[in-house]
Amino acid sequence: MSAAKILNKFPVSGSTPEYRFGEIGLAVVWIEFYRNDLSKWFGSFSIGYNGQYKLIELEKNEFLILAGGNLFFINANTNLQKNEYYLEDVFVLESINDNECLIIDDSKFLLFNQFKGFKTIRNFQSISWIKPPKIEKTMKI
Repeated sequence: MSAAKILNKFPVSGSTPEYRFGEIGLAVVWIEFYRNDLSKWFGSFSIGYNGQYKLIELEKNEFLILAGGNLFFINANTNLQKNEYYLEDVFVLESINDNECLIIDDSKFLLFNQFKGFKTIRNFQSISWIKPPKIEKTMKI
């Protein structure tokens, strides 16, 4: 059994502890988390203007949640946010193994390691083969 799942509807309020992460807004994704003792809690994550969200399970009951432009690193046993990272528009968030993820946003490739944090693999601004278009000179008559 996975220790977390994205809900397709709002949870029943008051029956289980609820925690909010990020800015409070109308556009949110709700995730049901289970601790190691099988007690559950709900987390609400603002998905902002772009509506993006994704859940990645890591080792030791920890999760990465992409919500809008934010990446939340959550421990399901403690209900605590270990860290929050702001990213540009994310195109890819994929698990590589039990404790690493590949992230591609509009400016860089990143590797996230659960124990070491982020490592930039490639920054798009430093790619030399992308050149601005050549502008032709025109004569005024």
